[in-house]
Amino acid sequence: MARCLVGLVVLAVVMVTGCAAPSVAGQAIAPKADEADAYHGTWLDQPFTMPDVALTDTAELPYNLRTSPTTPVSLLYLGYPDCPDVCNSTLGGLAGAFDGLSPDVRDDITVLVVDIDADRGSSKQLKRWLAGHGEGFVGLRGTSGQIREIADAVGVEMHEPGPDGVILHSAQIIGFDRHHRATVLWTPDLPADALAADLQTLVAAQR
Repeated sequence: MARCLVGLVVLAVVMVTGCAAPSVAGQAIAPKADEADAYHGTWLDQPFTMPDVALTDTAELPYNLRTSPTTPVSLLYLGYPDCPDVCNSTLGGLAGAFDGLSPDVRDDITVLVVDIDADRGSSKQLKRWLAGHGEGFVGLRGTSGQIREIADAVGVEMHEPGPDGVILHSAQIIGFDRHHRATVLWTPDLPADALAADLQTLVAAQR
């Protein structure tokens, strides 16, 4: 069973191999009918903004979540290299979705992976882990306070490591538009082809 938390999506509890996208700021996520119908994922009727937080990338250079990406679409995922299950399956699904995109669509998307295991691991470990899922993922690390700030801002539930070192967390991928607004999210159970179709739709809407 995936080690992540269960939350609210579209006013209902949705079980996804043991995990689901949580509510945002304590409120259920309700889709706007016309826009929601364009996506297989969950449309956010009340978008939230990409946190303005400066982290460090795997080259040990500063990277601001909001201002550093230069593409019209950014995807944000919070996970960690030693995650025993859901992180690998989620990023593997995202890599599979990217395989179904044309180069011009892929070039309009930046994938940001924030390491939530701030007190363990290293930039080298994060870089090696992401390289196993494909090219172009931006790995980012920060302090535990920064990670908590980001998680709280984007509705990701996250616990402290347990006795076995496992961090319980929710596992949604969050899509941001060119105005740094989160407009849609995807849970790990979504098929790669459906995610690819959503990414094409999101990119097209930003052009």
